[in-house]
Amino acid sequence: MFPQSQSPSTSRSLCSVHGTLNHILLAEKLWFGRLTGAATQPGFAAFWGSSSPIVWEQYTPGLEAVATELLQQSDSWTKYINELTPDEAEQIFSYQTTSGEQKTACRGLVLSHVFNHATHHRGQVTAVLTRMAPKQEWDTKYPCLDFQALGKQFHEFRY
Repeated sequence: MFPQSQSPSTSRSLCSVHGTLNHILLAEKLWFGRLTGAATQPGFAAFWGSSSPIVWEQYTPGLEAVATELLQQSDSWTKYINELTPDEAEQIFSYQTTSGEQKTACRGLVLSHVFNHATHHRGQVTAVLTRMAPKQEWDTKYPCLDFQALGKQFHEFRY
């Protein structure tokens, strides 16, 4: 893809593609732990409490390692969602914020937030990569993200 030192900027708040992907990963791990009761790594709060955007690049070094962890987290979400009942999705649960406050939230609403959060930041990454890649490379090397175009490419989609 591109060397670590050349990871392009996605936004002022997250600094780079690498930092943005780490931010998605940490947010998903944090919420997964809150929703499932699974232990999260100590020190997660430091990422949200830092005033330096560089901190996001330090969680998982290297883009390939981040990609591997995101795929593992995706598998964990898939298993969790497949086992979640409609009643459980409507339950209110308690959790602790990164600043130590006790809060409650609806499980289903939190899931919607977590997935929309990731979609938002993946859009930032896509915008950066689109600006960086030559048009001919983007058309042949990267996946099409437009549903209408996908439907034309893959006739099994009905719309």
